[in-house]
Amino acid sequence: MHRALLLLPLLASACDRDDDETGGDTAAPPLEELFAFAVIADPHIVSNPDNAARLQAAVAWVEDQAEARSIELVLVVGDIGWGPGLPSAKEMLDELSMPYLPIIGDNEVHAGSEEAYHTTFAPHFEVLSTTLDGWSKAEVPVWNPQIEQQSWLDNASFDHRGVHFVGLDWAVRGDDSGVGETGDLHDFEGGTLPWLAADLDARTWQARECIVLASHIPMQLGMFDLAEVAALDEVLLPLADHVYADFAGHLHLNGEQTDTGHGFDVYLTDATFDDVNTVRVVTVSGNGREFAFAHDVVVVP
Repeated sequence: MHRALLLLPLLASACDRDDDETGGDTAAPPLEELFAFAVIADPHIVSNPDNAARLQAAVAWVEDQAEARSIELVLVVGDIGWGPGLPSAKEMLDELSMPYLPIIGDNEVHAGSEEAYHTTFAPHFEVLSTTLDGWSKAEVPVWNPQIEQQSWLDNASFDHRGVHFVGLDWAVRGDDSGVGETGDLHDFEGGTLPWLAADLDARTWQARECIVLASHIPMQLGMFDLAEVAALDEVLLPLADHVYADFAGHLHLNGEQTDTGHGFDVYLTDATFDDVNTVRVVTVSGNGREFAFAHDVVVVP
């Protein structure tokens, strides 16, 4: 059964409130728990029934825990499905009663399902545009001069209870070798890096730790070369007080990189199909001036 998305109140973002709205120089009020979001990574839905069963179990767990844990959003950070697995993956994710943001992975691209991914999820993106506050979605396709053909880059952002979420597509196009497992900034007109810069330049940020990034390819050294890291720093380091972290998958493990020197942390969530089936739940607290995040990596029974 396809469940309708839970329509959430459209709240103005606290990220860009001015000092008068947040109390000026008065003492900050205590942090209060606001909501939680879940992260699901790498379902790999193709034709393996075990992978499908694990995604279904993860979705069922989120639904079962949604009220108790105040889960209001789900980030699905790539390698969701490809080929005939794409519509099946969407059907399973549509069982979620809260909004979910799908993000394309490198496997969708390398399997030749890049355009099909956008065709499959286009109706869902249309629903999100009327459900989420501040919704923005990059136009596709765009001309990719690096490979001299069109690319369907999957970039989107929205606001929820004062936090600005940004989904980013760093998946390499035109190379399914080992290099294709790393990231690409797509630094060309209509590409991911310029889109991210424009999205973040669209407002004046005030609240600390109010920007959450999500991607399939982790935003860490090793996935990008030194020149690409420097380009990311140019965009993100000026906002270091406001960017909390990048939530990613791809590496099929649970892990974290903190104090990276690049203005944000990186949190990896393990693949649902690989070894133990895990879901990351992040509880968000805030007071209008700053946000804090508590993580719980849960093994799905």
